Amino acid sequence: MLRKFLAFLAYNIYSGCVLWAFDWNTAYRFDSNMVSRLEHTGFDTPPNQWGWGNHYVWRLLAAGVSTLFGGFVAGAVARTRGGIIAAVSNVPSIALWAWIIYILGFENIPTIYGDQEITSHTGMVVISVIAIPLTTLLALLGGQLGADAQRDEFGEEGVLGIAGYHWFWLFLPIYFYTVNCLIPITTFLTFSFLYSDVSILAGIINFIMFLVAVASFIPLGWVYSRLRNPAESFKQSLAGAGINFLILVLGFAFVGAVQYAGQWLLEKMS
Repeated sequence: MLRKFLAFLAYNIYSGCVLWAFDWNTAYRFDSNMVSRLEHTGFDTPPNQWGWGNHYVWRLLAAGVSTLFGGFVAGAVARTRGGIIAAVSNVPSIALWAWIIYILGFENIPTIYGDQEITSHTGMVVISVIAIPLTTLLALLGGQLGADAQRDEFGEEGVLGIAGYHWFWLFLPIYFYTVNCLIPITTFLTFSFLYSDVSILAGIINFIMFLVAVASFIPLGWVYSRLRNPAESFKQSLAGAGINFLILVLGFAFVGAVQYAGQWLLEKMS
């Protein structure tokens, strides 16, 4: 019973951290002109708190990716019946989608996005209806994949090969690294940079930012590999924790600096 409860927590924490990373990036990804305009007027609410606006497909993509990832971790924690446990863990998400359908579809309550008031919610209601069965299936799939990976690759060895208690803090670096990398990765994968009015140099810069964003997960992989080799003493454990912290912080700072420099160049060229 305890393992099932921990799987429930793991699902909602890890799916939540990826979902929040998508949410954080929404305005910066799609409405950079409005962000720039409002920042010069002293607008109070920061763009990372604007919500999803009318970016319905982005919201559905975020739900799908976060559900699959959260389900995988939950399935690994559960070890057996991972798909069923992850699907049950998705019930709070289903309740949220149902609430969105009621509030936006039946009550038709306006929402605020930046300095805009959105009164038409058809797109979000449709996406919410689709999301309920979609996230249920993805949670089922992710959970089963996680349970299979745990059984076939790691057996009784922790959770995905590392001590279970590490998963109580790993969601933090995963969240920050995902926030840092979503825009360059999605910009490149959707080829949206090809439809702008800037030179081919901008496409090259976007490609470099994409490569850096993908490579930025190397520090996470490095820390994961270090965690798979537990320390033999408290002193080694303390030293290892410090080294892991430095790897994550310096890796994050380097990637952030490169992304900031690339974005600055793109703004100068636009």
